[in-house]
Amino acid sequence: MATLSALKKVLEKVGDEAPRKPLNDKEYDDSLSLFAEASEQHTYQKNFIIPQLSELITSLSKRDEISVLEIDPGPESVLGDLPVTLRKRITKYVALEPSFQYTQSLRRWVSPTENERPFQSSKQTLVRPASFIKESCPGEKFDIILFCHGLYGLKDKEEIIKHTIEMLPEDPLDGMVVIFHRAGSHILGNLVSHRSLSVPDRAVAIKDDDEVIDTFTRFIVGYRLTAGVLYETRQAQWRTICRQLARRDDNRPGHLIFSSPEIMIAMTRHAKNLPDLAALVPLARRPYRVKNRQALCNRPAAIVRPLDIS
Repeated sequence: MATLSALKKVLEKVGDEAPRKPLNDKEYDDSLSLFAEASEQHTYQKNFIIPQLSELITSLSKRDEISVLEIDPGPESVLGDLPVTLRKRITKYVALEPSFQYTQSLRRWVSPTENERPFQSSKQTLVRPASFIKESCPGEKFDIILFCHGLYGLKDKEEIIKHTIEMLPEDPLDGMVVIFHRAGSHILGNLVSHRSLSVPDRAVAIKDDDEVIDTFTRFIVGYRLTAGVLYETRQAQWRTICRQLARRDDNRPGHLIFSSPEIMIAMTRHAKNLPDLAALVPLARRPYRVKNRQALCNRPAAIVRPLDIS
């Protein structure tokens, strides 16, 4: 059974020469809805994302008032499922959402009636129709910067993460960049996490249907093939690849199943201090020889190699 990351690489390789276009808002929304249903997103969010976010926000014990920057939250923020006591600590909420359609939905979500507002203590709530770039929010600091699957459409992911670390408060224990992302994606480079946790057994199950597969593959690669000489050929190849790489299960007849491991990463200002450690303790040279397969797949930022143990 292939992972989604492996599937994406194969699909992109086959569709390399075919003309393509970015997904429009409707295509992206349809694809996202299909993926959310296929991956049981609500259950995953309830059982993994919310408990982890709750624990991380609670750990900011010095802060009675918390400012949050959320990147690409979609039509609603995952923060709305936090316990009321934690949501009341959010006094500033800024969201950057590239989809105009989702921006409108998110604005309605954050500003309903007075008693139904998700962040009732918020003194500043701002939803901007924009992608995150280094020039976003100049001079501002945030206690929590959240990428809940919001990194996928961004280029230079490592540089973006480094920039957001600089947007945290000066006290290294007073703020965090929190990332929920597909495991196996090498996004950190030599950054060091404060806390990380993986969900290795998550899976996605889609119906074995041409139209469903077409919608699913568009979401995985992030674009659609356009009509032309190569269109039908490449689209048929994508369907074949999905059927070949998927696992089938008697308990889910008529479905194609893919592995979708996830990882949560939290980083403080200490994330960029690896060079300081390397100055004190030698680092093992790449390629690493690691016995633990999960550790190897997660691609550690570094492995220290002390000269002696005393």
